[in-house]
Amino acid sequence: MEQQAKSALKTVQATVTDGIKDIIGSGKEDKSNEQDSSSVADEPTSSENNTTKKVSKPRDSGPKQISIREIPMLENVQEVKKIFNRHLHFTVVKDRDIASNRDYYTSTAYTVRDHLVGRWIRTNQYHFENDEKRVYYLSLEFHMGRALSNCLINLGIKNTVDKALCQMGFNIEELEEYESDAALGNGGLGRLAACYLDSMATLGLAGYGYGLRYDYGIFAQRIKDGYQDECPENWLKFANPWEIGRPEHLVPIQFYGNVINDENGKKKWINADIVHAMPYDLPVRMKLY
Repeated sequence: MEQQAKSALKTVQATVTDGIKDIIGSGKEDKSNEQDSSSVADEPTSSENNTTKKVSKPRDSGPKQISIREIPMLENVQEVKKIFNRHLHFTVVKDRDIASNRDYYTSTAYTVRDHLVGRWIRTNQYHFENDEKRVYYLSLEFHMGRALSNCLINLGIKNTVDKALCQMGFNIEELEEYESDAALGNGGLGRLAACYLDSMATLGLAGYGYGLRYDYGIFAQRIKDGYQDECPENWLKFANPWEIGRPEHLVPIQFYGNVINDENGKKKWINADIVHAMPYDLPVRMKLY
């Protein structure tokens, strides 16, 4: 009986051992299958003509394929008319049925400014690539004068633009009268600063002028009852199509208030009126590279 019991026990042990081996083997096989399927899922494939090919993963894109050199400039009369038409409808957002002469001037200004900005960007790119030194001229005044006539002459496109406007039924001299003088300076100081900028631009120097963007200039003068009457010169009443605002460089400027010593003995400006000043770029005709 004892021998029969031992024999039965061995039989049970062998059966259990075989069952455990089968379970372990099945688990390994399932895990191997999962790894295989996972590796297949991680590597996208495409099936074509019963063949399997690896699909290449997208690479990180480099610099954007955008260039100012691919944009057409004012090379001929037809190009001027096309750009003028686009600005009238998409920038000024008016058509010929409701547009005024001031709107036509604004469209002309934006048309010429496109050409000016194109050259300005290319020149700045040249200075940046060649790591050229830059000149920064600080002045309280810049008496630049009217931009339209100055740009047409300096950019060498006056005849082309004049002819295009004439074909569309406009007189360039009449449109120029709708431009306000930039009230950023008056007298010798402002005129000298403007001449410096014009000279640097003509010579192709990397120069920048920094000044104040006055809202009202000095004053507008008129004679009333035989006496001089001064009033604010609101030269920005109809905006300025030549300037480019840079809101990303907004700067808080403090006025008034008082200065105290804080708990650490440092000076602190309090109770000030804060004005958020936004800088503007006003391109000057530059040498083209």
